Amino acid sequence: MTEQYSIDPKIKNNILQTIDQIEKDYEVIILHAIESGSRAWGFPSPNSDYDVRFFYVHKKDWYLQIYPGRDVIEKPVNEVYDISGWDLKKALHLALKSNAVVLEWLQSPIIYKTIPDFADSLKTFCLDNFDQKALACHYLSLGTRQIDQAWRQQELTKVKKYFYMLRPAIALKCLRENHNTKKLPMNLQELILQSNLPRHICVIIEDLVMRKRTMNEKDLIDPIPELDRFIEEQFELAKEYISALPDNTNANIKAADEFFLSWLKE
Repeated sequence: MTEQYSIDPKIKNNILQTIDQIEKDYEVIILHAIESGSRAWGFPSPNSDYDVRFFYVHKKDWYLQIYPGRDVIEKPVNEVYDISGWDLKKALHLALKSNAVVLEWLQSPIIYKTIPDFADSLKTFCLDNFDQKALACHYLSLGTRQIDQAWRQQELTKVKKYFYMLRPAIALKCLRENHNTKKLPMNLQELILQSNLPRHICVIIEDLVMRKRTMNEKDLIDPIPELDRFIEEQFELAKEYISALPDNTNANIKAADEFFLSWLKE
């Protein structure tokens, strides 16, 4: 794990203890637990919280209920920790729709706990059921949710907001220009390397990353017109690109059933 992904040993120990306690309290097996926030995305602030995410599975009898149980486990959020996870069944439902979050969790550079072969096998399942249109729609929705009239008119912008727009914008550029791309890096720096960005945009982003490492999450900065234009241009180009893509109707439900059963425990 490189320096930018390092986790304070005390924090990591607290996270591992919480994961173990979740397994006991909810009677589940956590299959894969990772960091999913700005620390894993490559643009942390000193006060960034820890966004721990995980996949889990119940014992077989839990699924044999008349009324299905809740498919999400969420711990109370505080200023340091945001910890939640998805039942494997929910994850597979989303993977059949090429949900980007499932693949991102599987590619996180910060892994707290994992069962051997689980991440690789689920990653293979996701790629076998890949739908570029669904993936592009996800990133377009993710990015455009950050754009509103207030953003255009405000004299200052949250530094965090820029990154929440930039990552989807770059992902969309990569998908649009590389039609064979199925797997996008979760980390911003790795995504940039894959995306053929103009050099001046790379320099601006690199500077912004360095600035954010010394700023708090809610700190404000002056607008960056070149980035504003780049972001909005990518979202507009993505709309045209998505409209031309065919719908995917080939979700392999049988394969999802087989995958689920293979990881189900007695």
